[in-house]
Amino acid sequence: MASPSLPPPFPGIMEVYRNLPPHFIVECKVSESGQRAVDMFDGGDMKLHCCAYKVGPIEAQRMLKKGSATKLASSYLFLSSFCHPAACSVENYMISGALVVSCVDGTFRKWLMNTPVTDLISPEGHLLPLLRDMITSLVGLVESLLNHGKYIENLTINDLYIKYTCGHQPKLQVLHENAQSVTEVKPDEIWGNVRNIVERWMMSKINGSGVQWPEESKGVVEPLLTSIIAATSNRAIYNTTIPWDYIRLCKNTYKHFDELPDQLKDVLEDCNGIIRKMDEWESDPVIEPRTENM
Repeated sequence: MASPSLPPPFPGIMEVYRNLPPHFIVECKVSESGQRAVDMFDGGDMKLHCCAYKVGPIEAQRMLKKGSATKLASSYLFLSSFCHPAACSVENYMISGALVVSCVDGTFRKWLMNTPVTDLISPEGHLLPLLRDMITSLVGLVESLLNHGKYIENLTINDLYIKYTCGHQPKLQVLHENAQSVTEVKPDEIWGNVRNIVERWMMSKINGSGVQWPEESKGVVEPLLTSIIAATSNRAIYNTTIPWDYIRLCKNTYKHFDELPDQLKDVLEDCNGIIRKMDEWESDPVIEPRTENM
């Protein structure tokens, strides 16, 4: 008799066995090493466990994501059939409360902290292909889940991992064991959460990137920027000592160009005007005021 504290035999697994030819048996075996998976970027604990996963005669190294047996069991049916390049492959379920998942090399958080900002963001604050591809992968996964009527409950940066490909290129992997059906949760709320996650990535890297507010002279921010700040003060507040706020101001100026006063529109000409100005400011060195010898 099965223990009442454990979920019943998982129907997805049983269905596979029912569809096999008569007398055809495939044994799946998980051998947990007791070793926790180590983050390659700082040697920290990834909150995953190493294991050997054997299906018939084939054995491979995999990882275990442990958690609530009931919660993992309810998610497994969908997760095991969901495929996306940015999704960790969920290969089996253990009634003790663990998912057998594909291996990852480290956490996204530690990868982001250890990757030089020059590999991710240009001096002008533009996304470089490496980080842009990571964001595109995350957005694509969330969109694919929504197309299946699912979303990731409480998605955070802690659900994101990095796996290196054969060409030693870092690839974003999402371990989404909390996939839930979209019912009362609106897609706008889901996308808002994704935007917040990406914005936090950007903020942490840009603030340490060397990007600075453009100055007309030492300590004096470009007059055009101060005019935009004044004109939009009812919508947002910007701190001219924080690099991320400079990027945020330019992004909002591009996005809300039509809401600017006419005199600022005349200077910028169109929504791309702020991008052109960013390029000009980046190429123009700050001119120090001259002091005459007395």
